[in-house]
Amino acid sequence: MAVIGNIRKRGTLLLVVIGLSMVAFILGEFLPRIFSESSDTGIASINGTEVHVNSFTELYSGVVLDWQYANPDAEMNEDTRTQLSGQTWKKLLDSLVFYKEYRNAGLRVSVAELEDMLTGRTVHPLIQQYFPDPTTQQFSPDAVRRFANQFANVPADMEPEQAKSFYQAQTQWAQLQEGIKDERLSSKYFNLVRNGIYAPAKLVENFYHQSADMYSGAFAMLSYFSVPDSSFEPSESEMKSYFSKNSWKFKRNPGWRMQYAVFEALPTASDSAALRNELLSLIPEFNSTESDSLFVMSNSENKEDEPSYFKENTLPAALDSSLFSAINGKVVGPVIHNGQFIVGKKIEEKFESDSLFLHHIFFQPTTEAEVETKKAKRDSVLKLLEAGADFFALAAQFSDIPSAAEDSGKLNWITRAMPEAPSFLDSAFLTPSRKFIAANSTGGYHILKQTKYTKPKKQVLVAQLTRTIEPSKETRDAAFSKASDFSSKANAKGEKAKAYFDESRSTGMVRIEYDMLKSASRRLRTLPETGEVVRWALGAKVGEVSQVFTSNNTFIVGFLEQKDSFSPEMADVINEVREEVRKEKKAAEMTSKLQEALAKNKNDLNLAATSLGAMYTPLNGISPNGSIPGLGMEPKFSGVMSGMKAGQISKPIQGSYGVYVIQLSQVVPAAKSSDNSLYKNQWKSQVLGSITQAIPAAIEDVYEVRDWRYKFGSY
Repeated sequence: MAVIGNIRKRGTLLLVVIGLSMVAFILGEFLPRIFSESSDTGIASINGTEVHVNSFTELYSGVVLDWQYANPDAEMNEDTRTQLSGQTWKKLLDSLVFYKEYRNAGLRVSVAELEDMLTGRTVHPLIQQYFPDPTTQQFSPDAVRRFANQFANVPADMEPEQAKSFYQAQTQWAQLQEGIKDERLSSKYFNLVRNGIYAPAKLVENFYHQSADMYSGAFAMLSYFSVPDSSFEPSESEMKSYFSKNSWKFKRNPGWRMQYAVFEALPTASDSAALRNELLSLIPEFNSTESDSLFVMSNSENKEDEPSYFKENTLPAALDSSLFSAINGKVVGPVIHNGQFIVGKKIEEKFESDSLFLHHIFFQPTTEAEVETKKAKRDSVLKLLEAGADFFALAAQFSDIPSAAEDSGKLNWITRAMPEAPSFLDSAFLTPSRKFIAANSTGGYHILKQTKYTKPKKQVLVAQLTRTIEPSKETRDAAFSKASDFSSKANAKGEKAKAYFDESRSTGMVRIEYDMLKSASRRLRTLPETGEVVRWALGAKVGEVSQVFTSNNTFIVGFLEQKDSFSPEMADVINEVREEVRKEKKAAEMTSKLQEALAKNKNDLNLAATSLGAMYTPLNGISPNGSIPGLGMEPKFSGVMSGMKAGQISKPIQGSYGVYVIQLSQVVPAAKSSDNSLYKNQWKSQVLGSITQAIPAAIEDVYEVRDWRYKFGSY
């Protein structure tokens, strides 16, 4: 299988994201018309065939519709759009790549298997989480069946809001099932590959010795950093020759390495004073208004800030100390809190318990048909209580919670912080002690009885007028001017633009950040709302400096330093190629110097190192698989050392950080082991860890997946 072979070649890459359904592709007419004939309209390429942007848009619209069904009151922001674009991309790859690969491997998820994951012996963790028994809080297969059965027959007489909720739940249930099936298919494929890993006895034996044999002696090192780069500048022909022989070293998942200069427009003292004066001018009207909610809605930054009750020490400190003991109608502020000016007004105060201990009689409808029946039953029991019947006896007799027969409907302690409907909590906290009241929750109908409560504490109702302290237009213009000047100077540097960014970062003159972008990236790592910067970087040439981009009150100038790809051009990785050729030139000179010094000093490594000013480091019982003193992990060093015998001196070794010569005084082989199972498991664990992460990227590699979403700003 091509994919299996490709997995072996790859290192740590992307993880498979387990997610949404593939139904729109598999069952519809979508597949025949998904591909594009023009690169101008191609949003992706799979096996050399381009995917038309209109096809992606159609699929994306369906994902957005699903999200809107599930989140009817939520507002779609940039992060949400990015997430939905990612889900759409996964659907695309699932249908055209991963699902095809799974089918080629003979993998399926049967109806019986899905049923087992929903209600059987291997229930999926999400199902266990979503469907607990209301009494025991343990997973309930019956709860799953009841939930699923409600979609078998669509009620004909639903109210609009009822129908909306019904179809939202139906959509989410379908997505959940498809997601579980997708995850199982992916898991089967991963396990298929992992179970194919075999550890030959000789390989395990070598791994054991690489970990347990001990080597002592010393090594000398001439570091690449000990000589200036300027003395080893490579020519164009040298770089071309190196790249043509070593292009495989630069073959990676697509990625764009960029630097960016950040210029923040921070509010000045003058900006802060102007906003403070504006708020001070509103205080007389805030004092006199009789509609605090309307005043806050008209003048506060957050239009939805309703007056709320606060306990002592829960308001911002400057407001808390002044308002808690103030008379009703008192206005305090503006005070500064978390980058905002706040003006607070005390409206009234009350005393209320933090916690209540409740008993309840619970009436739980399990179908739409039972809703009115359960409500009527609750009302009938309420009349019995009003006539003097015993609450606890009726709880044991009528409550739909089985344990009520033993605990008389005990609900335990509740607080206002509980995730319940406000109307339910209001009913509970307004219930006089030892009395009862009807209340509705998300689960059904209740009759509540308060039996214990904590000592009532004072709470104050406060309306808050908030404004974020923002930079003025003049302050923003000044920051933009600095960013524009930086962009102009960097552009003027031409090929030296990288050095200009590096120098600016090292001197601290400008805040310079790094980011490694992928084709799916939609924002910079450290800044929000930077989609434009990312789109520029993904379409830029290596060495290019951007114009000034804006993100809120921040101005950004980008520089594309390197572009990785499956088959990169030398221009895309020119900086990395230049560095590798420099290393080779330095290594050639250092190798010659070490050879001459060893010959002159009769292979006395210490004397040779001293004559060159090289680093000389003793080795005291290290293993090839271990860390090299002063170097960390250095594969070439370890490989050469593991093949040496006591008394030998190596030839110069060109490594990652410099050129080394090793001299061994002692090699202590590990004792012959009769049981290498520990090392076998360690080796398999290392290999499996790498393969697990490599599988998705290996599949994409075989199918030649290319992601061009960055060309289309909406995605």
